[in-house]
Amino acid sequence: FRELGMRIAEIKCICKDKTISLHSLYQDLPLQISAKARKLQEKIRFHYPLNKSIIQAAKAIIVHSEHLKKKVQKINPNIPVQKINQGVNDNKPSQSKEAIRIMLDLEKYDFILCSFGLIQKHKRIKQALASFALFIKKYPRSLYILIGNPDETINLDILIKQYKLKNNVLKTGYLPHKKAMEYLYASDLCINLRGPSTGATSASLIKSLSVGT
Repeated sequence: FRELGMRIAEIKCICKDKTISLHSLYQDLPLQISAKARKLQEKIRFHYPLNKSIIQAAKAIIVHSEHLKKKVQKINPNIPVQKINQGVNDNKPSQSKEAIRIMLDLEKYDFILCSFGLIQKHKRIKQALASFALFIKKYPRSLYILIGNPDETINLDILIKQYKLKNNVLKTGYLPHKKAMEYLYASDLCINLRGPSTGATSASLIKSLSVGT
């Protein structure tokens, strides 16, 4: 789990007198140092130590989980900490799943799975795609929908090409909330993984449950 703290917005490295942002890692970084830079990025991604001073100075803290409550109390045992469950609306569309699939032109698939939210490396999308590539060998009329935009830690096009999934993966990109809920509801299964975990409450998981997927 990450340590509580301020998010590091940008880290730069110097290669042959050229300064390169690690946030452009997958596009611009020279291949001979990219592995080292990726390892550094992974190391710092979930360690945000500067927020500890905020917790130490706070008069009270609100959290979403018992896990985070314990971490806050460990940093500052002298302040009140209240856990408030993260709420969610009823996002289930009024139409049937079959009707939604027809509307989204998905009725030809026997089985649909999805991942929903910001697409990031630590959400284990690569591992999910690798497993799906094995799955479609037995169930070829299946579709994996990636609902959301990828960040700089993952290149979906490379992974889709690597696992030969061009005809079985749909990338929607960013969608308005209502449309995203329709794709989520049209799916039979939502994959929601973390590794390493940030320890956060997953809004995408809660929204998936809110439509019954």
